[in-house]
Amino acid sequence: LAESRAEQQPPLATALRAVAIESVGRLHRADLVVPMLKRARAESASDAPALFDAAVSGLARSGADDRVERARLVVADMRAAEVAPRRSTLRALFRAARGGPTDPLEILVDELQLGLRPGVNEFTALLCACRTARGSGAEPRRVPLLLRAAAGRARRARGAARGAHRGASRS
Repeated sequence: LAESRAEQQPPLATALRAVAIESVGRLHRADLVVPMLKRARAESASDAPALFDAAVSGLARSGADDRVERARLVVADMRAAEVAPRRSTLRALFRAARGGPTDPLEILVDELQLGLRPGVNEFTALLCACRTARGSGAEPRRVPLLLRAAAGRARRARGAARGAHRGASRS
């Protein structure tokens, strides 16, 4: 029983740290998110992905005017620490762009260039952010263009996969 408790404590400790970091952001204390993240990472470096995601999510919900910039800085720190951003990180970035002046499509382009591939949930978050972004150029009229671009990308990916499959069967 003591061994099973010891095994369960690290995930619980990670969850507690992550919830604390995200909650501070939700309480509109964006200025405390990054210092808390640094302290939590010092205590447990192996939990970095969950802690970084919590920080980005907390900043996205902070209501701070500079929440997108702060969240993007955390993602840059994440990459510098050699922690790969996850799809949930991308959803949080899009959430941060809701109702603000940042163009969510710019976030998408930047993250695509860095290798992060969105799925259905991320595109849903992107569309919600485009619908509510102020003065960013991400007006709903640009959404059909985004959908055409995504469809073209999917067709190219399917074609490349078929070509790779055919090539493998010839050898």
